[in-house]
Amino acid sequence: MTTPLRVRFQAQRNLRRLFENLVQLRKDRPSTLTEIPIPGTTTQPKKKSKVQRSQTLKDPPLPVIPNLARPLVLTQSLNAAPAVEQKIRKWESVEELQNAVLDEGDSGGGVDVRIFEQTVRGQVDMIDRRRLEEFTPTEVYVLKRLERALLLLERNPVLLKKEIFYWLGRTKNTPWVLRVLTEYAWRTIWALETDEIPTSRSKLIGDLMTSTAIPLSEDQEIAYIGGLFWNDARSQAMERWRNRIRLSPNSVSRKFWNLGVRLLALDLNPEAAYYTIQRMQEYLVPIDYRDYIPVVMAYNHIGQPIKARETYKKMKRCAKVNGDMVKTKVYDDISMSFLDAGEMEVGLSVYKEMMFTGNKILEKIHDDAMAEKEEASENSNKPLEDIQEEVEEGEEPSPADLSLEDLKKLPYEKWDQYFIEGWMQSLLRMGRSDLVYILITSDLPKRGFATDSVHFNWVIKGFLAEGNIEMAEYVAEAMIQETIKKRSSSPSPEEKDREEEHGERLITPPKATLHTFSQLILHFSRAQRIDRVAFYSNLLSQTPLQTNSYIYNHILYSLYRLHSHERFDSAFSSMLSEPTLHPDAETWQIVWAAHRRRLTLLRNSPRTHHRYLFNEMVRTLLPPLSQQQRRLVQAFWPKLVKCFVIVQDFDGLLVALHAGVKLWSVELDSTVLREVTVGVLKSRRRYVPDSAGGVVRTVVGKETVDASAWYLIKRGVKIMKRKRGAAVAVRRVVGGKVVGGKARRKKKKLFEGNLSSVSELLTMELLARPGYASDGFLEKLREAKRELGVEGLVIEW
Repeated sequence: MTTPLRVRFQAQRNLRRLFENLVQLRKDRPSTLTEIPIPGTTTQPKKKSKVQRSQTLKDPPLPVIPNLARPLVLTQSLNAAPAVEQKIRKWESVEELQNAVLDEGDSGGGVDVRIFEQTVRGQVDMIDRRRLEEFTPTEVYVLKRLERALLLLERNPVLLKKEIFYWLGRTKNTPWVLRVLTEYAWRTIWALETDEIPTSRSKLIGDLMTSTAIPLSEDQEIAYIGGLFWNDARSQAMERWRNRIRLSPNSVSRKFWNLGVRLLALDLNPEAAYYTIQRMQEYLVPIDYRDYIPVVMAYNHIGQPIKARETYKKMKRCAKVNGDMVKTKVYDDISMSFLDAGEMEVGLSVYKEMMFTGNKILEKIHDDAMAEKEEASENSNKPLEDIQEEVEEGEEPSPADLSLEDLKKLPYEKWDQYFIEGWMQSLLRMGRSDLVYILITSDLPKRGFATDSVHFNWVIKGFLAEGNIEMAEYVAEAMIQETIKKRSSSPSPEEKDREEEHGERLITPPKATLHTFSQLILHFSRAQRIDRVAFYSNLLSQTPLQTNSYIYNHILYSLYRLHSHERFDSAFSSMLSEPTLHPDAETWQIVWAAHRRRLTLLRNSPRTHHRYLFNEMVRTLLPPLSQQQRRLVQAFWPKLVKCFVIVQDFDGLLVALHAGVKLWSVELDSTVLREVTVGVLKSRRRYVPDSAGGVVRTVVGKETVDASAWYLIKRGVKIMKRKRGAAVAVRRVVGGKVVGGKARRKKKKLFEGNLSSVSELLTMELLARPGYASDGFLEKLREAKRELGVEGLVIEW
């Protein structure tokens, strides 16, 4: 009888899975298997007696947790809890153990790490073995697996944490078996709940302990009530908290009282939460100003801002009596809750109080609130981060430049506007761009402040950062349509709702600026959504705004990442065709990177295209350059050299190196020397004959390149000595670094020597080629100068 085909396939699949599991277990197994020593015993194992050996053969093998090293086998029971005497890590509270336990989120997703600073070097009883005879074999098996996982927790915490809760879940129907767990075992299990908000694990542990009639400590009770509250058992959680308060109100701590205040506020019952604070005063429990925070926010959430203001005043009085300073985050949260409730005046007053209560955040608000006005001129080609508002002579100083005392003396309008802008920046940092949009579209116009494109650009940037792309595009397109004098045919649903609510038409949005387009194009180019980039580029062409290189850089970099060479050339050509638009150093960094990749991947490209690009760079990147642009040019110069080297254009490279030094002060460092060396060595290996008549293709390795680059450095030093004398030349060069004398001057002379040595190398290489005589060499150089756009360049040999 033959085996059915389906059964054979199933057997093969099972064998394949078994093999994969064995391979994974082999990878996870530690390379060195160690056993935890037992205190009071020697390292050499004693020989067992004949009776013990026979008993060992009869006993069933102990269960082994997968993916772990050899388990710790307990040969004897210690009924005491020797946590201190045997130097075992002991945790006195949940907080202390939480600091020692690493959750899955922080462990890198399944990485085997050690949780504890000390390993368990003794035996700790996790269960009372004397009571195991009361249970069935299945229940004993579950208990032993749970005990083994607890003992080996330090070896693989990520895996064993899941295993512990798996075996705890197996005891839901038989919770009485957990009576044999020791206090130390329960504290270890509770410490595995490391989340700030209790999860279902806290609910599971608490349910098992209450089912087994095991008393919970106060910290465990707080974690259990939190687990019930956040896992669809709010009424049960509140009832459990009330019962404990009713039974022993004088014995519970302030932390347990505060738990009830927070839970009642989260349950949108601020009256009961405030009554709980009053009961705390009756039982002489110390009151902290933080107890009032959830009550204030709950009143605002249910639409009772008057009671929220009263509670806020009591909170300030409590902080003043206790001598506490209200933290900045508390002010931010409360002011944001008032704004959510529609109380803009109260929210702003709370924010102002934060400024005048001693919190040292004024400098931070100076940097954020009075942001620069991004108003780019039509012919400006600077990045928008560098565009600053020009201040005319005789203008009043900016509030950002004033001290706190001088700020109080300003007129109310300027003082108010300053703090509103700071408040908006604070809301943006907290991810509440929707509230900022409400401020600038409804509340600010009521206070007499005109709409500003800077504020709208803040909102667009905030919505994009929060992932609310639809709202960001809605705000931006309204500004763009205002710029091109075209109104949208129908308002959006959000606009209709706001018009019905306020009973009036919304304000006219300000005109879009270059910063508006740059935010959108930058976001969509990074997301590689070229359709949206093209859409907003088309809209930008319809506006009277003059685009700049900052906008085009986003588009070019997006096409570079997409490997779209044809569209990249088209976009760059349109950029060069604009007479008032000049590519900057960042543009050329992208262009040379794209051209180097195209040559490396053997894409179709004219062999003289690199000369055309260099000619355009000479025409558009005019000196002198800023320090940041010089750094960018120095960064992409090796890519430029690589483009010349790949096509073996040594005469063009010779001219380009001298032009780079003369025009943009490029430094020929070791990276440039290595690129030139690799190109020369690769070209030479074609001309090395073999004795057998073939061609010897030598490998251009790292050692050969390093030796050649070091030779060029030393050769450059000798040339400088011969030119200017040994007194002014570099005395010593160690590992490519200049030692002795003024470092900057010697570094400059070192780079000059590198240019001379490289020029000598390229000249000798060109003269050795067939068809390159002395006259032909000079003619080739003149042709290269003409094509590279540096005909007047004088090359010094």
